[in-house]
Amino acid sequence: MRRWIGVLLAVGGLFGCAGVARTPRVEPFRISHVVEQGDAARRASTRLILGGLDAEAGGNVTRGRSLFERALQVDPTNPYAFLALARSAQQRGAASQCEHFLEQAEASMRLEGAPPGAFVHIDGLRGVLGSAQGLQAAERASPAVWGDGKLDARELR
Repeated sequence: MRRWIGVLLAVGGLFGCAGVARTPRVEPFRISHVVEQGDAARRASTRLILGGLDAEAGGNVTRGRSLFERALQVDPTNPYAFLALARSAQQRGAASQCEHFLEQAEASMRLEGAPPGAFVHIDGLRGVLGSAQGLQAAERASPAVWGDGKLDARELR
């Protein structure tokens, strides 16, 4: 009888593992990795985002958000400004704003062919908003960043 239980557990384990999707690990994406990409407006916009992330990391959330909004004025197509605004909105508990900015960031990133790690942050932020699948995918893809279930300003910088 014990032998049959062992066989059943082994077979069940095989089938259980076969259905689990594996998320490939990716290099943690940071906005500082793309600060020198694009035209002059994009580079200036991205530098403003970095300044905003520094402000938030230092506790000045209002200044951070102001710099992210200014970054969009300089380059209205900068997907990383939308990503930073989404993160900021999530931190403030503004779920609908966060989702709006995530949609904008994702659409812009797809058009530009952003690095895979940038999309991990989209999944993770959606996960924090309630998509357990998104948060789990982010944790598997980038455990160094998403292992604690949040995206810190320093981690995005």
